[in-house]
Amino acid sequence: MDLVTELLDTLSGIIHEWNTFLAPGGDWVFFSALGRVPSNSPEFRHPDYAAGQSLRSIKQTFERLENNRQRLLSLEKSLSSEFSAVR
Repeated sequence: MDLVTELLDTLSGIIHEWNTFLAPGGDWVFFSALGRVPSNSPEFRHPDYAAGQSLRSIKQTFERLENNRQRLLSLEKSLSSEFSAVR
């Protein structure tokens, strides 16, 4: 049970930082122009464009982390109920 709580705390903190990054005025603004680069332009091959591609990949990873956090919350609730029943 302690391990689940520790994982939840860690995931919640990481997800909070991601949400801060995405918030209005957050650091995501630095990457905002990257999605407007046409694929046939020289800028498309620029390292900053690759950063935009990576940002999309990072976003997908955080979506999976949030899904896992929700599953852990359900597991924690279930374990808590079962522990209460055993006591």
